[in-house]
Amino acid sequence: MSLAARPPTRPVCDMVIGIENIPVPESVITVVVPVAIYFLILGLLNSRKSPQLLTGLEDSLLLVGCGVLLAVPTILSFFGATGLAITIGLAVVGTAACLFRSRSRVWVIYNLPAVCADKLVEDVLKAMGKPFIRDGDQFLLAGNGRVEVSSFALLRSVSVRLHECDEQLRRQFGEILGRATARMSAETSPGAMALLLVAMAMLVAPLTVAAHKAGEIARFISDLLQ
Repeated sequence: MSLAARPPTRPVCDMVIGIENIPVPESVITVVVPVAIYFLILGLLNSRKSPQLLTGLEDSLLLVGCGVLLAVPTILSFFGATGLAITIGLAVVGTAACLFRSRSRVWVIYNLPAVCADKLVEDVLKAMGKPFIRDGDQFLLAGNGRVEVSSFALLRSVSVRLHECDEQLRRQFGEILGRATARMSAETSPGAMALLLVAMAMLVAPLTVAAHKAGEIARFISDLLQ
């Protein structure tokens, strides 16, 4: 074959495929971003120098918030921006009202190993001067009431629930639990680093697409504000 008959070669720089050249469906992005944000928050909570205490309400609102983000594309498609605003408002108010009643005696502690949870609850009850009897993963309180401890090793979190107790006991238990948790030290777990890495990886493609469509996003936000 002569040199003239050879097909022209492409420059190496034109043969390199960047992530911005990989098509990413917008429907996939709307699902990936809320999950990535949730993983990012969990990773940050589990990488603090001390365990992070959240009330059951705060922890549930975190999950509900990410769930609302997942539903945003569907709501926008059927009801528009007004329907989205109304739905978010109703979801926040309704969830907060229900959870305030049903989960006000629940606390979730992130970045706390399960082996440390029982010792933490024991210290809190002793500081309260409340006699108790240990029964598996429960602490039976003298008089009435019990404390239930459960752990979720995958997220390195512990849930503490008060049952059959009055408001004064709940408030006292929550205050002492918060102070005891703040005094504890914790290390960043491998799981936290994995969550952060996965979250960042999931956000790379959406952020790249958003950068290429900055003009369209700006016009969309402008239309919503009008």
